[in-house]
Amino acid sequence: MKTTWTEGKIGHTGIASVVIGMCAFLGACSGDQPGPEASEQGGKGADRYGKRVPVILVVMDALDASHISHLGYERDTTPNIDAFAKDGLSFRAAFSPAPYTIAGISSLLTGRLPDSTGVTAKWHRLRDDETPLGMVLSTKGYRTRALVNNTNGGARFGVMQGFDQATMLYEDGEPNYSLRSGEMVFVPKGKAHIPLMGEFLDDVQQDGADTRFFFYSHMLEPHSPYIADEPFRSKYIDPAYDGVFKNGDTEDLLDTINGRIVPSAEDIAAVCAMYDGHLAFADHIFGTMMADLKARGLYEDSLIILTGDHGEAMFQHGRWGHNDHLFDEMVNVPLVIKMPGSDGPRDQIMETLASTMDVLPTICEVLDVAPGELPLDGRSLFPVLTSGVDDDEKRALILRSHHLTADFALRSQKGKAILLRSGEFEDGSLFFDLTKDPLEQDNLPEEDAPRRAAFLRALNTHLGKVASEWREPARSTDKAEDGALLSALGYSDSEEPEEQQAPPLPDEAAEQ
Repeated sequence: MKTTWTEGKIGHTGIASVVIGMCAFLGACSGDQPGPEASEQGGKGADRYGKRVPVILVVMDALDASHISHLGYERDTTPNIDAFAKDGLSFRAAFSPAPYTIAGISSLLTGRLPDSTGVTAKWHRLRDDETPLGMVLSTKGYRTRALVNNTNGGARFGVMQGFDQATMLYEDGEPNYSLRSGEMVFVPKGKAHIPLMGEFLDDVQQDGADTRFFFYSHMLEPHSPYIADEPFRSKYIDPAYDGVFKNGDTEDLLDTINGRIVPSAEDIAAVCAMYDGHLAFADHIFGTMMADLKARGLYEDSLIILTGDHGEAMFQHGRWGHNDHLFDEMVNVPLVIKMPGSDGPRDQIMETLASTMDVLPTICEVLDVAPGELPLDGRSLFPVLTSGVDDDEKRALILRSHHLTADFALRSQKGKAILLRSGEFEDGSLFFDLTKDPLEQDNLPEEDAPRRAAFLRALNTHLGKVASEWREPARSTDKAEDGALLSALGYSDSEEPEEQQAPPLPDEAAEQ
């Protein structure tokens, strides 16, 4: 794919987050054929907004779209996010390209698929020719500030390039959480972002009204361990519950994956309640940050984006957490965008299929800045943001799991194919008709054979394209900053495997 930049407009040719040639494969599939993407909206950012457009990007870790109140969740978990959504557009069908932080954050900040950036595992980092969002805006005169609470979204992966100051909050703090072993570890909380953001904004405002700035906040909440401050920690859980998950500890939750614990319906309800309390805590932090922007007179003229790096499963398909599978609960995230000033429609929920990889090209088009030299897999949502009209029904998204030999999926608005390659689950493939089965419960191997075959062929074509353009990933020379914290978050801190990362080759079975 080639990315062009002309008159404040990003244009794409070739393969983006859609598979090259997909229309040819899916052309007979009853209007469910993803196809090429293009933005036809022009106009320069400087002409629209003047010299200064503040940019604020807030990422909540393990943020599951199905638990957001304005998207239909039964609990009032997110009053501040809901109020923010009234000032912009909320994308119901937004997805991370991967259900884990390392790949999700690298893709979000580059606009490129994990297999394009090469950052798919903890021993990788961005190559020198990548241009993450901080670098894009820094080279355009923006003051840049980053706060990061999850080590798997931190500086050792190369994603903090271009930030004037990037604080990895997980690196230093008083121990506040006990592991099963009795070891105490520091788990950073998002509320620390409130005063640090305030200090940055104080400096920015002292520099003058025309100072351009980009503030990036990656808070850990609502990621496990579910240890929200009160009153949020006990906000939803049944006070009579005294089961194994009452403390929200990650190690106990992981026991459901390794088979040591088979959760009851009561246990699952408790896990959901603990997660929801942690989400409500994150929502409170976000609301406080937005209130500070309003008090300073910065909110209305800012481009503000809220999203997640991946979702969080609550046993919908027998699994808790993230990393492993490609059902929607692990990859569907909120994406809420407020445009600067009074530009564009507000208070709408969009059905347009979107990706977190769209964040970088959208910001670039709003500000009229070039995104870098490498091809993008995301696309600008500027046309939707300024029109309020859903578009591009032919779009499809590529998803991958965390495994060395990863599972891959192709998701359109109406269908989803999953190619199982990791060996963690049964081999083969799955196909779901999302118009009839949005919860992905009924695999259709025989009943809808033509659509299934077309999706799998298109997915396999993508894998062939990736293999043909494969570049060896850049190797990180840094080790994990805190193995104890990784344990608290549920990540293994084992050494890297002896095998070199290999391209995700096409699957012969998918061509049958």
